[in-house]
Amino acid sequence: MEKHKKILIVDDDENIIQTLKMRLEANGYKVFTASNGVEGLEQAKEVGPDLILLNIMMPRLDGIMTTLKLKGTEQIRSIPVIIMTGIKEKEEMVLARHVGAADYITKPFEHDELLKKINKLLP
Repeated sequence: MEKHKKILIVDDDENIIQTLKMRLEANGYKVFTASNGVEGLEQAKEVGPDLILLNIMMPRLDGIMTTLKLKGTEQIRSIPVIIMTGIKEKEEMVLARHVGAADYITKPFEHDELLKKINKLLP
């Protein structure tokens, strides 16, 4: 029996968390959630997810700073991060890549598009 891949969703929008959680679980992923970057870092260390979906605009610690902290922490730096952003500005996406995000997706996104990105990072 194949071990289920673990995905951590970090977003301050409860609707997005619940929708993503339901869809990812339906696709066989084990899902963990956090509502801000601080919680996200704690969860990442605790559960060791295979992938992190990270919103860029959040209270306490935004997605860019959270990614920087993830990539600066030995035990979790190799976890791929997909940044989720509602911002269409190129600078945010360039910055996300620059701090170590593996990919990004702009909201609202198609679920199939997100699954393709996840499957590319989790063979």
